[in-house]
Amino acid sequence: MLLLRQKESTTFGYPSASPVVPIFPGDSHQNQGDTRKAILLISLIIAVLIGLVASQLQSDPPVHSQTHFVVLADQTDPLSETQMATLESEVQRWSENLMVGDRVSIFALAPGEDGHATRLLFSAQKPRDGRDANPLTENPKQLAKAYEQLFRSPLQAALKALEQPRPTPQTPILQALYEVINQREFRAADRTVLHLWSDCLEYSPVLDHFKNGYSFAALSKQHLVYLEDIKQLQGVKVTVFQLRNQWQRLQTPALNKFWQEYFQVAGVSLDDYEVKPL
Repeated sequence: MLLLRQKESTTFGYPSASPVVPIFPGDSHQNQGDTRKAILLISLIIAVLIGLVASQLQSDPPVHSQTHFVVLADQTDPLSETQMATLESEVQRWSENLMVGDRVSIFALAPGEDGHATRLLFSAQKPRDGRDANPLTENPKQLAKAYEQLFRSPLQAALKALEQPRPTPQTPILQALYEVINQREFRAADRTVLHLWSDCLEYSPVLDHFKNGYSFAALSKQHLVYLEDIKQLQGVKVTVFQLRNQWQRLQTPALNKFWQEYFQVAGVSLDDYEVKPL
C-alpha cells in the first residue's frame, strides 16, 4: 500500500515521530475483511469437495437391485472337478455381467442340526470396481479395494466352501427351495434368476425319489408346508443343473416330470425353465 510521510516537526529541538498516513484511510480494515471472506470461501469449497469424494468412495451400492442371481448348490454329494469348474465359471460369468447394485446369493443345500436345510454362504450387492471412476472426484484404487474386500473375495470363499461335500442322511430339496424363496431379498429385485445344482433326487421324510411310484400330483395332496408360498417363483428364471453321479440310473423321465410340474405349479413358465444335465 502506498504511504505518505508527513513533514517532520520539532518538539523541544528534537524531531517528532512522523506518523504514517495511508493514502486511502480505512483500506486496511477492508482488506482484512476481504481476506477473511476469501479464507471462508476456500474452506467451504474444500469441504464440499471432500464431501463429494467421500460420497463417491462409499462401497454401498444402491439399495434396489435390478437383478438377483441366486445359486442353490447341493452339498450332500461331492461334485466332480468338471461340475465344480462349471459352477465356478457360471457364477463368475454372472457376477461380471451384473450391474452395480445387483445382488448375488449363494446357498448350500446342507442340512444341519438346527433343522434348516440350507446355509447362506454369501449374499451381497455388487459394488463399483473403480474402472469407471472419475479421477478428479474419486479414488479408483479405493473403489477397487472395496470391490475386492466386500464382493469378489467373499464370493470366491463361498465357492471354495462348496468344494467340500457335507454328506448327510437326507437330501431335503423341497425344504431347501422353500427356505430360499422365502428369504426377504429373494424377490426384492426386478428380476430373479435361480440356478439349482443338484442330482434332483430328494430323500426325506416327505418324499423319496429312490423308490418308484412318486408323482408331484400325489405329493401335492399332502398339503405340505414346503409347497406353500411357492408361487413366489412366478416370473423367476430357473435353470436346473442336473448333476450326474452314481445315482444317474434314477434320473429318469419321471424325475424330470416331477420337477417340471413342481416349478410349473410354482409359477415358472416353460420358457423360463431349463434343465442342463452335467
